[in-house]
Parts: sequence; C-alpha cells; structure tokens
Amino acid sequence: MIGPYKFWTISNLMSLSRVLLLIPIVVFLLDDSPTGRYWAILFIAIATLTDFFDGYIARQLNQVTELGKVIDPLADKIVVGVVVVVLVGLGNLPFWFAAAVVIRDVLIFLGGLYAAKRKGMVLESNLPGKLAVAVIVLAVVFAILDARPFELLLDVLIGLSVLMLAISSGLYVKRFLQVLRMHSSAVY
Repeated sequence: MIGPYKFWTISNLMSLSRVLLLIPIVVFLLDDSPTGRYWAILFIAIATLTDFFDGYIARQLNQVTELGKVIDPLADKIVVGVVVVVLVGLGNLPFWFAAAVVIRDVLIFLGGLYAAKRKGMVLESNLPGKLAVAVIVLAVVFAILDARPFELLLDVLIGLSVLMLAISSGLYVKRFLQVLRMHSSAVY
C-alpha cells in the first residue's frame, strides 16, 4: 500500500492538476465568444507546462514513484482524449483521428494494467509516445484556431502525430510482450 506521503508529491499534484484544467479548457472551447478559444489555448499551454515540469520536479526532489509513473501518462491520456473528442464535436478535427487517439490510449492503459497485475511492473511512457502527445497538442492548437491558413499545417501535424502514435504503439506492444515473456519464463 502506498502511504499518503507517496501520493501527495508535488509532481503527482501537477499531474492531477492537468485533469482539473480540463474544466476551463472545455468551457472555453464551448464558449462562442471570440476570445474563448484563445483562453482554451492558454489553459492547454499551462497543462503542457505541468506535463513538462512534473517529471523534472519528481527527479530533482527524488519523488519518483510507481504511482507517479501511472498518474502522469494517465492524466495526459485523459486530457488529450477529452480535448480531441470535444474538437470532433465542434467540427475541428476528423472523427477517425480522435478514434485513433482514444482507442490507442485505452489499449495502452489496459495493457499497462494487465502487465502491472501479472508482473507487478509499470510500463513507463516511451519517447515516441511523449513526442506524439506533443505533436497532438500542436495539432489541437491549430484545430482550435480554425483558420484557413493553418489547414495544411493541421493536416501535416495530424499525419505526423498518427505516425508517432503508430511507432510508440509498436514499442509499447514490444515492451508488453517482453514483460509477459519474463513472467512466463519465471513460472516454468
């Protein structure tokens, strides 16, 4: 069991704050005022900064925990998933893109839970997965701006993020299978 001091770390609180930032992000995305979308972008930028700094702070303060390794990417998955779904509903992103992002994240999360239960190991985020999230955030920002000059750039960012999602998914599957093989060989 994880003690309260292991949960209430600065980095874990920063990860959880990203999920709370969804409230103003969604409210401003749904706001019809001219400034609503700019406020949404500001809150997305704040959420992105917490994502950058939570891991750094955890390492600097020696507060890296197994729980933090789960909370951080889970917060990313929740925020990105909700925002892309809202943008699909607003007509700013294609449905297939949101489906690819959400289905991939759900499968990775479920695979991670399975590996944790079977082997007691947390499958950490990989660099291509983090890069994919960064490119998705850029795509989200340009989708929010919804301006004709950015259409080509948005298409490029969507394509690049799908490529990064595919690469990171392949690496997650490889790591998942390695963990399961380690478990199988330990049993026999």
